[in-house]
Amino acid sequence: MKNLMVFLLAVAMLPAFCFSKQPITKKSEKELVWEKAFASRIQVIEKMHGIKFDPDWKPTLTFKIPNDTPPQLRMRFGAQYFPETQSFVVSPTYESGDIDFSLIDHELGHALADQVNRRFGNKAWPNTEDFERLDWDERIGINIISEGIGAYFQHQGLAPHLNDGFSGDEWLPNGLVAILWQILRQSRDSFYRGGRWLVAPIIKKFGERGILYLVTHRLRFDDYDIRTAGREYQRLALERLSSDTAVQ
Repeated sequence: MKNLMVFLLAVAMLPAFCFSKQPITKKSEKELVWEKAFASRIQVIEKMHGIKFDPDWKPTLTFKIPNDTPPQLRMRFGAQYFPETQSFVVSPTYESGDIDFSLIDHELGHALADQVNRRFGNKAWPNTEDFERLDWDERIGINIISEGIGAYFQHQGLAPHLNDGFSGDEWLPNGLVAILWQILRQSRDSFYRGGRWLVAPIIKKFGERGILYLVTHRLRFDDYDIRTAGREYQRLALERLSSDTAVQ
């Protein structure tokens, strides 16, 4: 029963990391404009947070929706970072509109997490082969951390004045009923709002070390209770990082 419910939660909610390699195509003028916008936001994020991106990395993107994006997510697809190629895809709906700097900051958060992980001798994050071997509940844990990191940089970059009531541990399901409700609503608040609550104090206080901890320590939960697991994960992370006992 538990495996079935977690599977349903994953299908309904997971942003579904799509790891298929993206074909190289000739750049359109709008794609080049967006790539410059990505590069400009890198400078903003570095100055604001004091965490550096890889100096030789140049963000590249393509306007498309990945072919393996699940049907229930295609209409809501915005953008995605691909760790394997260190590049982005952005929904074609943005090709004719204004540049969305909020979206860019979110995706750059994913790229930064991947780069920090590699910087310390680890694989791409999330790693394709490792991710696909995980159980559904472990995938959910990685998604909460990953989308939380993206939402943190998105929030801090363009709306730091917003009350943190927009995120909190109440957004993490604390039982079967809460999980079923999110499935019925096809909500991903657990990832974006609950995830931001989880990672925010860790990144804010410890910067790059905080990100390294997040990408090297998985969030695990029992009995459908992601909220209690999230509270303990955050408490332990802050305690270990404060006492310099955090290990990879």
